[in-house]
Formats: sequence, C-alpha cells, structure tokens
Amino acid sequence: MSMAEAARLSVYDQTLIAALEVLSRPVLVDRSYLDDVVAILRDVVRYASREQVRLMPLIQAAEQFLTYRPLHPGYYGGLHDRACKEMNAWDRQRLADGWDAIRGRAA
Repeated sequence: MSMAEAARLSVYDQTLIAALEVLSRPVLVDRSYLDDVVAILRDVVRYASREQVRLMPLIQAAEQFLTYRPLHPGYYGGLHDRACKEMNAWDRQRLADGWDAIRGRAA
C-alpha cells in the first residue's frame, strides 16, 4: 500500500486501526473501557476494506476480539499480543512506505 493508497483508507478502516492500537497496549490504557472499544470494532469491521490485502491481518485480528469471551472485563488474553504484533507490522510497513515516498521510490 503506497502512501496514496493509505490516504484512501475509509473512516471504517481508520477506526478499526485506531481500535486495534488501543487494544494492542492494555498495560498503558484504562482497561475499563476496552469492552467499549471491542463494541466499536463490532460496528466497523463489517465495513472494512477487505480488498486491501495489507488490511487483512488487522481485520482478522479484529474479528478474533469479537468472538472472544473475556473472563474479566477488558482482558482479552493473548489477543492483546496478537493486536500488538499486527499493529507493529502495520506501523513498520507504513514507515517504510513513507520513507520510500520521501526518497522518491514510490509513486
């Protein structure tokens, strides 16, 4: 996904990404509202841009949160680690895309 393609992320895609960012760092956020973040995911994931291949790992991670039954409010077990892994990969790729664009390697 080039920088131009990233600009074409829908508001649903952007909201999904922001929700996963929050869910990827439960140690740094107030867990009392993470169930609300998952409820937001439930509303937006169905409208995510599945035709954008780079979004699929994020969409799949989001869908796992929707089916997980937490034992304690705001705690989604290993899914927090999965979200962290996927968000790190997303961020690394966005950084590389931006750097390539700056250096004139991307259209």
